[in-house]
Amino acid sequence: MGLSNAVVSGPAGPLARVWTARCDSPTDFSSIASVKRRAARYQGFIPVNLEHPEQLAQIVADLGELRQAAGSAAQPYDIVAVLPPGTDPAPYAEAGATWWLVEFPAEGSTADLVRTVIRDGPRGDLDDPVSHRKSHVQGHG
Repeated sequence: MGLSNAVVSGPAGPLARVWTARCDSPTDFSSIASVKRRAARYQGFIPVNLEHPEQLAQIVADLGELRQAAGSAAQPYDIVAVLPPGTDPAPYAEAGATWWLVEFPAEGSTADLVRTVIRDGPRGDLDDPVSHRKSHVQGHG
């Protein structure tokens, strides 16, 4: 995919939170200062095409530093892990994800696959409190 950004609103409290999304390789994210600054200005970030939790951990660290320098580290901030069906989200939560979204493939997704993901729900190993995971994103963890 080419370089593109999207703004997505997510529910959180009385006002909609604004998340930015990076729609290309997350590896490129770490080298593009303008993308990091833009992501840090909003209330959340959706890095797509994650290959492993360590990528997410680096993104969380980079954004935490920028938000700390801007004086906004104490404000709530969301990091979204978009993962294929069947991927264990726990390592991404440990890396700092505060949301988990299932990414269904454009080709080959069926109603049965979607129903299975809904029926199975999140895994039981995600019992750690959201506030604990959010502390990593806010630069306190």
